[in-house]
Parts: sequence; C-alpha cells; structure tokens
Amino acid sequence: MKYIHRFIVLILVCILCFSFFSVGLIYGKRVENGEISLIEPVNPTKVERLKQIIRENFLFDYDENKLNTYMYKGIFEGLEDPYSEYLTKEEYMALQEDVQGEFEGIGVVVTKDGDYIQVVSPVDGSPAAKAGIKAGDYITAIDGESYSAASFQEATKKMRGLKGSEVTVTVQRKKGNSFETLEFTLIRDTIPLLTVSSKMLDEQIAYLRISSFDSNTAKEFKTEMEKVLQKNAKAVILDLRSNPGGLVDTGTKVADMLLPEGDIVHQRDKKGNETVISSDKNYYDIPLAVLVDEGTASSSEILTGALKDYNRGVIIGKNTYGKGIVQRFWELNDGSGAGVKITVAEFFTPKKNKIHKIGIQPDIEIDLPKEAKGIGPKFFKEDTQLQKAIEIIREKTETKNPL
Repeated sequence: MKYIHRFIVLILVCILCFSFFSVGLIYGKRVENGEISLIEPVNPTKVERLKQIIRENFLFDYDENKLNTYMYKGIFEGLEDPYSEYLTKEEYMALQEDVQGEFEGIGVVVTKDGDYIQVVSPVDGSPAAKAGIKAGDYITAIDGESYSAASFQEATKKMRGLKGSEVTVTVQRKKGNSFETLEFTLIRDTIPLLTVSSKMLDEQIAYLRISSFDSNTAKEFKTEMEKVLQKNAKAVILDLRSNPGGLVDTGTKVADMLLPEGDIVHQRDKKGNETVISSDKNYYDIPLAVLVDEGTASSSEILTGALKDYNRGVIIGKNTYGKGIVQRFWELNDGSGAGVKITVAEFFTPKKNKIHKIGIQPDIEIDLPKEAKGIGPKFFKEDTQLQKAIEIIREKTETKNPL
C-alpha cells in the first residue's frame, strides 16, 4: 500500500509538471526585465478555422493560394518595418534583377512611407526621369487604380511591364504647405543598370555620376575614374543625388577607392555585435566635391558619411534621405522560390554618427530650382547645386579654366 501511495504521488507530480510545461509550450513565454509575458502562438487549428469560415461563407470567388501568401506577408507586416517583407517567387526574382542585370518598366525606385508609396529616386535616363517624376513624390494611382503601402508589391509589379507598353502614374507632390496632383503617361522601356558615368566639364574638372550601388558599380567606378585621370583631371565632382543605394559591400568598395587607411562604416546588429569595414592605404588622392539630395540613401549615405568624416570632400546640396539600416535576403529553399528580406543591422559613419531617420547634413546647403527639369551637365544652367560645386572646387584648387 505504501508503494502504491508513492506511485500515485509520483504520477500527480508528473501531471503537474507536464501541465506547467504544456502552458509554456502552448502559449509561449518571454522573460523581459524579470517579468514573464505570454506570447500568442500561431495556432494551425485557428488558421484552418478561419479558412473554413471563408470557404463556407465568403460570397465571392477567391484564390486560396493568395490567402497563404498574405498570411506570410502579414507576419512581416507585424514588424512595422517597411524594409522587411516576405517575397513571392516573382518578387524575389525581380529583386535579384534589380542588382544583377536589367528589367523592363518605368525606372523608379520606391519605398513605403507610412501608408504611402514614396519615390526615393527615378533611375537615370528612364521614362520616369525623362517625364519629370522626382524624389519625394508619392505614387497614389497606376492606370487609375489607387495604391498604398499596403499594396506596395502589387504597385511595383504594375509599374513593370513589356517595353513599349503604356502606363499612367498619378503622384502627389508637395508644394508649399499643400500637395498638387500630377499625372504622367509613360512608355515602359528596358532599364539599363549601368550605374556610373563620367564627363570632363573642362580641361581639369571631371564629373562622375553614380546612380545606384549594384554588383558591377565598383568596377564601373574604377573604369570611369581611370578614364578621367588619363584626361588629366585635377578634381572630381561626385554626384550621388537621387541615388537610392543598393549593395552595402559595393558602397564600401567605392569608399575604399576614395579614402585613406581607416574605418569606412560601423555595423551593429540586435545583439550589439559590431562589424567594422575598413579601407586600405591605397586611394585616389584627388580633390572632391560631393553632390547629395533628399534621394541620396543607404549605401550612398555610407559613402557620403565616410567622406565627410575624413574631410575628403565638400558635401553640397540637401540633407540626405536617412536610411541607415542593412537588409539581408534569404531564399526559403522549400521549392516555392519565395524569399524574405529583413533588417538585420544599423550602420554608422566612421565617427559613429547615426544616419537612420536623420540623414547627413551637407556642408553647403543649396536648393535646386523647382522648375529644373533635370540634374547634371546636360541641365547645367538649371543645376544650381552643380554650379556651386564647380565654384567651390575652383576656390580650393588651381583649376581656374572656364567651363
């Protein structure tokens, strides 16, 4: 009888232990600052029940595959980070195209800004750039259909399309204390991803434009830099305006070519681990003026921030965009072809100045006229920022030749 009593006690203890374990397993636990809070789990039974209610009651036809896709997307929407998202196979492939080759569309880089889709920058020479779509515009409709941040991927897909096809894009543009509505009818084209171009402005001043930081940008930059040096350039105006960034390692490779030995950028992850990317002692020791604006973002800000901290050039234009975070991409490898993009680290300048949501303040702030149709040498008479860069370069060097 004594042994039976002990056996019953042992069973009760096991049941109690298992019960407490089950509570943790079913509801989940998070310990923060010594307090335990319950985490609502993803309940497969609940998901199936929701789908059952839809199947049995929803009036209209629907695609069940879309339910799954939006469920996955919803997980990342819960992060409330516009740069982290679940990507379908098509979206993941499009992302790879953006940094590897070329694509067909209107040529505009966009991001989520609250509930809206905002233009970070038009791609140089693209239909969007030629039509006059500008950094800071908000895209509100495509072919008459309204779009918001909630339908971001659908909007980007809608703007892509076969070369020669037509699309109408409606934007809201800030004008004083209000907004004006503008409509652009564009013909889609092949958007080349050549990201660096150069031009001699006179016998001694070279102009180099970087439109984004893709897989071949560092190689292109070196080629163009060598080209202008062979033409006896004594100073360089580096144009990073409306450059939305791109690959971090490409941005640091370009920075390495322009900086002496030292830190380029500090990256810090959620655990506080810090990674420092540094430059070697070999670099192009040539006077620089750097042009930036509200569309200068991400990797462009890594380069701008490093150049500013080293006093390697005069920064001219407007305060930059303020995207100081890094995303990493994963392909899910589950046969779906889908992937995810998630923010994994924040970056800081060599002097550990914060960039995210702050941007980089130029040394000389100057507006571009609202009536300006473009930037660069082709629009020199309207490009007051470029004019200022030439003036500053001539003051700081012996380059006195007229333009």
